[in-house]
Amino acid sequence: MGRAKFWMNGIGAFVLDQIQIGPNLQVNAGLRYDWQTYFKSALYFAPRFSLAYSTPDRKTILRAGSGLFFDRSGAQPMADLKRYNGSALRSFTLLNPTYPTPYPAGTDLSTLPTNLVQRTEATRIPYSLNFGFGVERQIAKGPAVAATYRGTLGTHLFRSRDANAPLPPFYNSGRPDPDFGTIRQLESEGRQIGNALDLTLQGKVSRWFSGMAQYTLSHTENNTGGIAWYPANQFTLAGEHGGADFDQRHRFNLLATFNEDHWLNLGASVKRYSALPYTDTSGHDSFHTGFPQRPASRYK
Repeated sequence: MGRAKFWMNGIGAFVLDQIQIGPNLQVNAGLRYDWQTYFKSALYFAPRFSLAYSTPDRKTILRAGSGLFFDRSGAQPMADLKRYNGSALRSFTLLNPTYPTPYPAGTDLSTLPTNLVQRTEATRIPYSLNFGFGVERQIAKGPAVAATYRGTLGTHLFRSRDANAPLPPFYNSGRPDPDFGTIRQLESEGRQIGNALDLTLQGKVSRWFSGMAQYTLSHTENNTGGIAWYPANQFTLAGEHGGADFDQRHRFNLLATFNEDHWLNLGASVKRYSALPYTDTSGHDSFHTGFPQRPASRYK
């Protein structure tokens, strides 16, 4: 039984200033700094800025803002760097294993090439640029309607790649370094783009009903599913760009209270979301890596 210990530290500092420029205009400006073990840098500064303006009649509010946000790697990938270093803990990838014993009888497991986890020197903490603007309008005496656009651009997103995968164009010549199996290389090469529109009705609509109803139309695309995600073909991201794992085109939320401010009232919550995307696989391993492969048409 083995043991691997490591320390993972993170530091975050944030300053914010709220400025009242006039009776109808307010500005917020902030700056955050993040530091994390294994991805040290003096450049992880993330500025944020927002403003809100109300019309003289106080019934319409305009809002806009943007900011940079750094991601986190999480402890598990860093633990993998320590555990699967070629000696502390050994793991193997067997292609076309037999049944019920996956390897030939009498095989000495110590002779099998072990898997390895490493990171490139160029790997850095991913960040995203979030921005948006919206308008809110009070109607009648109680309720308000709002429309808000939200956008996000993700850069240097985490992914994993087998740096010891069989070489193209035929992928059948064996691994370049026969002393190792899968060499999982942590990289920050992914990208993401997302757009969303929120339509909201909230407030007291009548003496019997108050609450919030919101419909969201959104779409997010990327070419990575996170730090533990591998592309099917380890030498290209072609065919990987598509709907994000969490992408949902339509979302509707309703939170309501009926007969409010009386001794007997009723609360209701309704959520209706469209389905999440899925990935189809071909059932073949043409790249000889042991990873699921999408149909060949996805790589054209």
